[in-house]
Amino acid sequence: MGYLQDLQKELRALLGDLDEAQQKKIARFVGEKILESYKNGLATGRQTNADQETARKTRKFARRN
Repeated sequence: MGYLQDLQKELRALLGDLDEAQQKKIARFVGEKILESYKNGLATGRQTNADQETARKTRKFARRN
């Protein structure tokens, strides 16, 4: 199983008093939020790399003048 599936399984166990439909709804919500956060982190990492590359190129250009 993947990380999100394991998380949802553990979350359902913690929410044992709720009916199965409610457990699935909450587990799906939490999984979606974690996936959204992961994707946002990837996008930020890409931006940071692009910003670093731009800064590196700018510094090279500035040194030549």
